[in-house]
Amino acid sequence: MKLGWRKVRRLAGALALVFCMTAIGHGQAGGETGAGTAGTEPRAGGDQIIMDILDEDALLLVQRVDGRDVVRVLGRSQVRHRQRTAWANELEYDEGAGRAVMRGDVELVDEGDEPLNVVAGYLELDLDTEAALARGNVRFVRGDGRGRADELHYGEYAQLQPVIAAELAARRTNAAAVQAFLADFLPEDRVLVLIGNVDMQEGDREFAAEFVVINTRNEALLSVGRSAARLPGPADEP
Repeated sequence: MKLGWRKVRRLAGALALVFCMTAIGHGQAGGETGAGTAGTEPRAGGDQIIMDILDEDALLLVQRVDGRDVVRVLGRSQVRHRQRTAWANELEYDEGAGRAVMRGDVELVDEGDEPLNVVAGYLELDLDTEAALARGNVRFVRGDGRGRADELHYGEYAQLQPVIAAELAARRTNAAAVQAFLADFLPEDRVLVLIGNVDMQEGDREFAAEFVVINTRNEALLSVGRSAARLPGPADEP
């Protein structure tokens, strides 16, 4: 299931830019790296960032910083990486950090094996790990479910443990029960963390809460604080 978004029409004179995620033109394969140089290993499969500038009056700024590209676009743009495509009104891309930051009417479409499609006002993407952070009237679609929240985090459990720990510390809860539940989480498990005004729907199930953690490996769900749910009744016997 994908979010319904407006189709982006390329305007006349759109620019297409391809940024190799290895150091561009530096012949680093097999070479030494040190402080003050690009010093980044080539990313898997020689991944590329495909960027289309969609507004005729857009501003594109490219700087070389310590041997890497730092890119900023002011104006509507489309970015593609692996099986993800994103649109935004403002974009910052740092080749060295492997990170893209998007602002303004952000739309993310994921066509991977476990797609997570997002609409938000702000989005950060880690292009190495595919982790994501979204804020600002976030709407998402994952599998057969959809929902909304003030803030969304997606990534490996090991990466998101500090976020989860900070939220738990700010809320009154049964710490022993929470820790026992989280003990089944593996460091590499993909986890979805939703914060603030969470509202989810999947089939005939509905759920509302303020803080939710979902393990996408086994769909284990943790909610802390006040919440409401509507679940299907017992199935009819054959």
